[in-house]
Amino acid sequence: MPHFMTYTSAAPLWAAKREELNLTKADYRWPLIFMLTAALLGLNFYPAILGIFAIILNRWRHDRYDCAIMIFLSVGAYGVLRSKLLPGVPAFDIGLIGGVICMMLLRKPPVIKLVLFIFVLYGLALFYCATQSTETMGIQIRRLRYYFSFITFFIPLAVFADRAFDIKVFFRKLMPYVFLMCGAYIVDAFILKSDIFAPGNFRWDGQTTTFYHPILNIFSLSPHRKYPYGLYIVFFVLLPAMRMFRLKWWEWGLIALAAFSTMTFTYMATLVIVLLLFQGSLKRFVVITIGAVAVFWALYFVDSLLPENVDDWGNSSQSALRIKSSVDQFTSLFEAVDDEDLAEFGSGRIAQAIPKLDLVDFYGKQATGLGFLHPELSNSNRFTIVNEYYIDVSDNEEVATGVEIGPIQTYIDAGWIGLTAHFLFFLSMYLIVARMRYSSYFLSILICVGIMGLSGFASLAAFQGQHMAGFAFAVVILANRSGLGFSPADREVKPTATAQTL
Repeated sequence: MPHFMTYTSAAPLWAAKREELNLTKADYRWPLIFMLTAALLGLNFYPAILGIFAIILNRWRHDRYDCAIMIFLSVGAYGVLRSKLLPGVPAFDIGLIGGVICMMLLRKPPVIKLVLFIFVLYGLALFYCATQSTETMGIQIRRLRYYFSFITFFIPLAVFADRAFDIKVFFRKLMPYVFLMCGAYIVDAFILKSDIFAPGNFRWDGQTTTFYHPILNIFSLSPHRKYPYGLYIVFFVLLPAMRMFRLKWWEWGLIALAAFSTMTFTYMATLVIVLLLFQGSLKRFVVITIGAVAVFWALYFVDSLLPENVDDWGNSSQSALRIKSSVDQFTSLFEAVDDEDLAEFGSGRIAQAIPKLDLVDFYGKQATGLGFLHPELSNSNRFTIVNEYYIDVSDNEEVATGVEIGPIQTYIDAGWIGLTAHFLFFLSMYLIVARMRYSSYFLSILICVGIMGLSGFASLAAFQGQHMAGFAFAVVILANRSGLGFSPADREVKPTATAQTL
């Protein structure tokens, strides 16, 4: 049996010709039931948790692909659910505990033993940095555990233990969830102007839409901005849509309109960048580039004609569609003459970082960072700063953490040692699968999470980004089990008759 580090396959990485994606009503039945039940739980109708468990159990018995996808969405709290499934019960903690349990129970072929060895080294490096902080470990562990959410990759492995896994069937099963989530975003943003079908989103006004108290603005002329948490799942079908299946024009339109509903430049740019990097065809590269440039400048022109949003202090803060203001930031960056000008870059994210980076330098903690501080629980004056770059002076006193730019946050947490260990860990995970089939799938998710993490979305310093990377890593491992030393019952099987007819 070939060792995994020298494993190659004569089979093509992706099919030479894409197949039509013809989904039927039956393909949407269980995804729709799950999404609607999850939306009820997201609206704080807590009895729906029993429905979630029942649905996942049913899919465990009858369709492991649905089961794995539903667990992924549940413990990641991706838009349709809130970050806490129940009061005081964080979804990602359930995923973290589930990953550890699955790790303890599953058989571990050489490739998994290597992953665990590197994971332990990564954890030890971060723990060492944590011990160099004066903050108590009891408080630090609340944020330190975010960095260990990659361990959830054991959950998909457990779901398919002793079961066949066909990557084409998996991608096909994933598509209905993507289209339903896109539909939920479109209905919420442009029709209901609320958070009903995808309720697990952040709202700046502090209001919470619940089952008992829905907040609707149907007659508003402005669309309701929905943050892209629920649309992270789109990243998982970009490569299959370009390499394996041929989507219809309206399916691409659904994805594009849902992306626009986020009004998040980083999210839309990430979609375009990944489509360009992994499209695999010069013709498609040219088409995507021309289309993206044309749409972008058209939206920029429209955004220039719309009135800008005005904050509570009477200042023009962002353009209506947030496209013009995002581009203009780069112009301001080149014209910056001091830290105050620089602080305005990145929608104020640099303003979050500057005084916290100064505090790292002040204490000489460049090597190990300030520690994994908690924004509410860390109350030492040693870590409290007054951020002079915030417009709202009532919020300018804060703990030296909470920077949305992922790499900077990791540096503040654990210094150069932690940041280096963080980078080397994910580089190692890619190198482990680099010579396997579909390794580009894992790479595409790392790129998505890396770009999104620059704006505070799905960062690898947060549980959602780690969870996404772990899920993609597990898919690649499952698709290559026959050459990785798994037991005969776990090995990859040839595509079934069903998969061959997709």
